[in-house]
Amino acid sequence: MSSKTSSIVPQTLALGVCNGCQMMSNLRELIPGSEAWPRFVRNQSDRFEARFSLVEVTQSPSLLLPGNGRVADANRRFSR
Repeated sequence: MSSKTSSIVPQTLALGVCNGCQMMSNLRELIPGSEAWPRFVRNQSDRFEARFSLVEVTQSPSLLLPGNGRVADANRRFSR
């Protein structure tokens, strides 16, 4: 973070969810360290599309993910 930017905006955690994620991705030019952030573009159908995604939460030092590897099935049994 440049000294000019850090004097205006201290290093803080910012979380953009849903449309907030889209909005924050458009602020890449203003946020140091955001060069690898995704760029959202229109899809070929030009309409909203939703799909189920299968993901695996691996060990991470992330502040947002502690304990998120445990999931309950339909019978409320937890697994990792």
